[in-house]
Amino acid sequence: SPAAAFTSFQIPNPFAAGKTPSASGATALEDKLLAAIEANGKDKRLDNSNEIVSLVTQLEACRSIPRPAIAPQIYGKWRLLQTTNADTASPIQRKAVDTTKFDIFQDIVFNDEKQLLVKQIVKFSETNELCVDAL
Repeated sequence: SPAAAFTSFQIPNPFAAGKTPSASGATALEDKLLAAIEANGKDKRLDNSNEIVSLVTQLEACRSIPRPAIAPQIYGKWRLLQTTNADTASPIQRKAVDTTKFDIFQDIVFNDEKQLLVKQIVKFSETNELCVDAL
């Protein structure tokens, strides 16, 4: 199913300013999803209740930002809240999605050459982090 491998980030809500029924419906679903993730608890961020999977499936069916991979609404720093994509063969990748132990962020910015840059950041502590950049 499409929700079987979703990743959820805490980002500014691009639907918040919209007035259409689909936008307000998406906002309500996002609020329910954030509440369900919070209720699931930080130690269970790799587990997914039926409610979380259902809410993600419903959100995936909503009207979205056109061309989200390059939309300005997604620029900035996001914090990973929940994922079902933790069953990877790579131990480094497993650490990069395990929000039960580390804070994980994705920062989408333009570099000095005006290229879109996606930074995956795993914060091990206040002074130690792993950062992987992709153009």
